[in-house]
Amino acid sequence: MDRTCPFRRKPDSYQPLRSPCHAPFKLTQPDNQENRWDLRDPDGVMIIQELLMVAKTQGRGWVDYKYPNPTTNTLDQKTSYCEYYEGMMIGCGIYKEVD
Repeated sequence: MDRTCPFRRKPDSYQPLRSPCHAPFKLTQPDNQENRWDLRDPDGVMIIQELLMVAKTQGRGWVDYKYPNPTTNTLDQKTSYCEYYEGMMIGCGIYKEVD
């Protein structure tokens, strides 16, 4: 990894979603190499599969779901943007502020 990059990985961050859109893949955190293909939030949203489906069928879009927030240690609303680009799904997400 380029140490001059301002976006280098920090201990509580994770890698962006990247995968050929025709095959299952691993979404991994630095300390966790388990396959997350069947990752489901408490409301039943299949997070990885939904992101991949949106990227493949719409080209780009947003997916809302609940996910553990490492900053607050609570289950919070999160939204992720995904895009299909050159055979890969690329995405990023952010936790939503709750009023």
